[in-house]
Amino acid sequence: MKNPKYLPLLLASAALFGCTVGPRFEPPAVAIPQRYIGQVSDAASDLGWWKLFNDTTLVRLVSTALRNNRNIAVALSRVEQARLTLKATKASLGPSVGYGLDAQYGTES
Repeated sequence: MKNPKYLPLLLASAALFGCTVGPRFEPPAVAIPQRYIGQVSDAASDLGWWKLFNDTTLVRLVSTALRNNRNIAVALSRVEQARLTLKATKASLGPSVGYGLDAQYGTES
Protein backbone atom coordinates (compact mmCIF):
# COMPACT_ATOMS: atom_id res chain seq x y z
CA MET A 1 0.00 0.00 0.00
CA LYS A 2 1.75 3.13 -1.22
CA ASN A 3 -0.84 5.64 -0.04
CA PRO A 4 -1.32 5.36 3.76
CA LYS A 5 -4.20 7.86 3.93
CA TYR A 6 -6.70 5.00 3.53
CA LEU A 7 -5.13 2.95 6.32
CA PRO A 8 -7.22 4.49 9.18
CA LEU A 9 -10.40 3.93 7.15
CA LEU A 10 -9.43 0.33 6.50
CA LEU A 11 -8.64 -0.31 10.18
CA ALA A 12 -11.87 1.35 11.35
CA SER A 13 -14.01 -0.70 8.97
CA ALA A 14 -12.20 -3.91 9.95
CA ALA A 15 -12.83 -3.17 13.63
CA LEU A 16 -16.47 -2.26 13.01
CA PHE A 17 -17.47 -5.14 10.76
CA GLY A 18 -15.01 -7.80 11.94
CA CYS A 19 -17.12 -8.93 14.89
CA THR A 20 -20.54 -9.13 13.25
CA VAL A 21 -22.39 -12.43 13.12
CA GLY A 22 -24.50 -13.90 10.38
CA PRO A 23 -28.29 -13.55 10.11
CA ARG A 24 -28.93 -17.13 11.27
CA PHE A 25 -26.86 -16.88 14.45
CA GLU A 26 -28.46 -18.34 17.56
CA PRO A 27 -26.70 -18.06 20.90
CA PRO A 28 -25.89 -21.46 22.43
CA ALA A 29 -28.07 -22.69 25.27
CA VAL A 30 -26.31 -22.85 28.62
CA ALA A 31 -27.35 -25.53 31.09
CA ILE A 32 -27.65 -24.08 34.59
CA PRO A 33 -27.78 -26.64 37.41
CA GLN A 34 -30.51 -26.34 40.01
CA ARG A 35 -28.07 -27.02 42.82
CA TYR A 36 -24.32 -26.55 42.92
CA ILE A 37 -22.09 -29.28 44.28
CA GLY A 38 -19.96 -26.91 46.34
CA GLN A 39 -22.70 -25.11 48.22
CA VAL A 40 -21.72 -23.53 51.50
CA SER A 41 -22.84 -25.49 54.53
CA ASP A 42 -23.61 -24.13 57.97
CA ALA A 43 -20.72 -23.25 60.23
CA ALA A 44 -19.85 -25.79 62.91
CA SER A 45 -20.56 -23.26 65.66
CA ASP A 46 -24.11 -22.76 64.34
CA LEU A 47 -24.97 -26.45 64.47
CA GLY A 48 -24.94 -26.79 68.26
CA TRP A 49 -22.88 -29.99 68.23
CA TRP A 50 -21.87 -29.52 71.88
CA LYS A 51 -25.48 -29.91 72.99
CA LEU A 52 -25.49 -33.52 71.75
CA PHE A 53 -23.27 -34.56 74.69
CA ASN A 54 -25.87 -33.49 77.30
CA ASP A 55 -23.10 -31.98 79.43
CA THR A 56 -24.05 -28.72 81.15
CA THR A 57 -20.41 -27.80 81.76
CA LEU A 58 -19.54 -28.23 78.09
CA VAL A 59 -22.60 -26.25 77.00
CA ARG A 60 -21.70 -23.43 79.41
CA LEU A 61 -18.04 -23.34 78.30
CA VAL A 62 -18.77 -23.35 74.58
CA SER A 63 -21.51 -20.74 74.95
CA THR A 64 -19.15 -18.49 76.93
CA ALA A 65 -16.37 -19.00 74.37
CA LEU A 66 -18.64 -18.08 71.47
CA ARG A 67 -20.01 -15.06 73.31
CA ASN A 68 -16.54 -13.75 74.28
CA ASN A 69 -14.71 -14.62 71.07
CA ARG A 70 -12.02 -11.95 70.71
CA ASN A 71 -11.38 -12.72 67.04
CA ILE A 72 -14.95 -11.82 66.13
CA ALA A 73 -14.78 -8.63 68.21
CA VAL A 74 -11.49 -7.63 66.58
CA ALA A 75 -12.84 -8.37 63.11
CA LEU A 76 -15.96 -6.30 63.75
CA SER A 77 -13.90 -3.39 65.05
CA ARG A 78 -11.66 -3.54 61.96
CA VAL A 79 -14.70 -3.49 59.70
CA GLU A 80 -16.01 -0.45 61.57
CA GLN A 81 -12.61 1.24 61.33
CA ALA A 82 -12.45 0.58 57.58
CA ARG A 83 -15.96 1.96 57.16
CA LEU A 84 -15.03 5.17 58.98
CA THR A 85 -11.80 5.50 56.99
CA LEU A 86 -13.76 5.14 53.76
CA LYS A 87 -16.23 7.76 54.92
CA ALA A 88 -13.40 10.20 55.73
CA THR A 89 -11.75 9.53 52.37
CA LYS A 90 -14.99 10.13 50.49
CA ALA A 91 -15.50 13.39 52.39
CA SER A 92 -12.19 14.73 51.10
CA LEU A 93 -13.23 14.06 47.49
CA GLY A 94 -16.06 16.60 47.50
CA PRO A 95 -15.79 20.28 46.79
CA SER A 96 -14.30 22.51 49.44
CA VAL A 97 -14.91 26.16 50.23
CA GLY A 98 -12.28 28.44 51.65
CA TYR A 99 -11.55 32.10 52.16
CA GLY A 100 -8.56 34.25 52.79
CA LEU A 101 -7.68 37.82 53.62
CA ASP A 102 -4.36 39.53 53.19
CA ALA A 103 -3.38 43.08 54.02
CA GLN A 104 -0.11 44.95 53.99
CA TYR A 105 0.90 48.29 55.31
CA GLY A 106 4.02 50.12 54.39
CA THR A 107 5.55 53.54 53.92
CA GLU A 108 7.51 54.79 50.99
CA SER A 109 10.76 56.51 51.69
